Amino acid sequence: MSRLPRLPSTRKSPPVRASSLMLASALALATVPAPSPGDAQTVLRRALPPGPLSGLELDLEGPLRVRPGERARWFVVGHEIFRDRDLRAARGATLQVFASYEPSRPVAELTLDERGRGAVEVEIPATLPGRFTLYLDLRVDRSRMSRRFSIGVEVDRSRQLSLEAPQLTTGAGVGAEERVGVLGRLTDGLGAGLSGERVSMGVFEGSRLVGPPLAIRTSEDGRFHAVLEAPRAAAAPLRIVARHRPSGDEAPAEVEASLPLTLREPAPATLDLRAKARRDLLGPREVVEVDVFVRDARGVGVAGATIEGPAVEGDEPERATTDARGLATLRARAPARLGDGELRFSVLIPGLARADAAAAVRVTNGRPTLRAVVEGGALLLGVPSRVFARAVGPDGAPLAQRVLTLRLGDQTARATTDAAGVAALDLTLPFAPGDLDAPDACGGGTAIEARLALEGDGRATQALCLPLDPDGVVRARATHTDGGARVDVVRRADARAMPVALTLLERRGGAFVPIAERVLAPTESTATLTAAGLHPFRYVRARALTRDGVPAGSVAGDPASDAGLELRRHGP
Repeated sequence: MSRLPRLPSTRKSPPVRASSLMLASALALATVPAPSPGDAQTVLRRALPPGPLSGLELDLEGPLRVRPGERARWFVVGHEIFRDRDLRAARGATLQVFASYEPSRPVAELTLDERGRGAVEVEIPATLPGRFTLYLDLRVDRSRMSRRFSIGVEVDRSRQLSLEAPQLTTGAGVGAEERVGVLGRLTDGLGAGLSGERVSMGVFEGSRLVGPPLAIRTSEDGRFHAVLEAPRAAAAPLRIVARHRPSGDEAPAEVEASLPLTLREPAPATLDLRAKARRDLLGPREVVEVDVFVRDARGVGVAGATIEGPAVEGDEPERATTDARGLATLRARAPARLGDGELRFSVLIPGLARADAAAAVRVTNGRPTLRAVVEGGALLLGVPSRVFARAVGPDGAPLAQRVLTLRLGDQTARATTDAAGVAALDLTLPFAPGDLDAPDACGGGTAIEARLALEGDGRATQALCLPLDPDGVVRARATHTDGGARVDVVRRADARAMPVALTLLERRGGAFVPIAERVLAPTESTATLTAAGLHPFRYVRARALTRDGVPAGSVAGDPASDAGLELRRHGP
């Protein structure tokens, strides 16, 4: 930190020290009088008091240019000149600060610390002119010495003008494409918006103004907006220029802001084309439905676009038109070559664009896997039966929302798979014991031939041998309730007059233990078996009883799931 220069005194002056702020200073050898309102410094001369102390020095760091309305800060260090050559800290010295715009009272006052240091903070009025002077009076009471220092400070009342153009390009086609919107803001030195001020704007080709300028008034927060016309062709670079000239005798200088403007052809319209097959894994030459989406650059669906693909049947190509969502669905045939492939389509938007879209697929020789299990363990003649079937693809993923068909003799059942690929197929085999004598591919008697197929896929067909109980006369279907299990019983036509014995069994270790029992009268078909708690391994056993109480047949099942029902033979 450098020192302030000292004015000559009546005694030998110490070496001159330069200040970083170039402060004009004067050595006062008596108590300072009332401060002068002018810029000149005040110097009083008299004989120095006896002793080694010969004067005061002040170092000051801070801005020489401030803005109206802000708080300016200067850091000071006071020194006592000892024996005309040495400096020591002016600890406990008092510093009063006066300003030329407020000469009647100090604008700041402080006491220096033990090292002679301190910070001067001054609130700069918002109405100040372009320049003012600060007077710093340093006083050391113990030596009855004081000295005044002064500094000239410039007031920065300049304004800031900023421009922003969301679109700085213009086309050479229609006039609407050549209009450029410009946003701007006018602020004071502290960044606050200036309202009601006049701003002129124009487009310049080199140094030449193109067209008449626009005059705009700023809003309450100093913002403004303008739409300018740019020429279709230009021999020199184009610029958007905004100027603001403050009014008044003490107004700051004119401010200007500019933005370059580039002429270029408008970019062609872009399309977002996407094609997705309903199934990603296909067999060779397999036909699949494909969804094609057409959207513009904003993500809005383009209606009326024509989608065309290779022919699937015959010589006519596949065609479809997008709806209001920009969606079209059409068929395509998978490649014959195994591995990854594409289903390509041509997209035509009349008068706008033509492009291609492709859906990625994988071709494999793998076939879907079909499996089936009979509710209760076996089919019954003349009693409604249920078969649970599951379909998974070659990749092991469940085939959801696919139709499964079960053919069993003259009976056909259809059902749609759920999200897990499981479907429940219901059918009833006619009660004709004589038909069981004719053997089929499964041998007949206790097994019957069936065929499970996945509609729409000729390769997904599974031959099955489903178990059959020719002696079963009753089917029980159980569901959990809060107190145990609700059991619904269906009898064969020739067993409608038989009572049914129901037993709720619980698996404990390797054995089944009865925990609830009930006998249904011939006129009853529903019963509730009560048991405490909810056990994961509970079964229901149903047995039709003859007049002598001998079981004629039975069905046992898990009330937690229809798929867990099992068939158990009882009696002869």
